[in-house]
Amino acid sequence: MASYDRAILHNPHDYEAWFNRGSVLERLQRYEEAIAS
Repeated sequence: MASYDRAILHNPHDYEAWFNRGSVLERLQRYEEAIAS
């Protein structure tokens, strides 16, 4: 998760980092955060 956060911090338009971050949150059953991603 921290790696995706750093990637997004450096490039907020990196759609792959956003998508992967949301996927990780979904797997962790943190659905509200995943939707916000």
